[in-house]
Amino acid sequence: MNATIDFYFPFIIFAYGSIMTFATHLPISRSKAEEVVHSEVLDWFYSHKILGVVCFFVGGLWSLQRLLF
Repeated sequence: MNATIDFYFPFIIFAYGSIMTFATHLPISRSKAEEVVHSEVLDWFYSHKILGVVCFFVGGLWSLQRLLF
């Protein structure tokens, strides 16, 4: 079971990073979110912007390494 979790964990990190990166960097998603979400929650969400980018790149490289080796 641990081997299965160890295999899929980089892909989960990459998926989280992809979602956060695209959600926080696309202007259309921000404009739609400003209409619906309270400003404090929106500020909290956008404070995770750097974490999303880091997870995107680290998870992507880690996933490639997991697939190739």
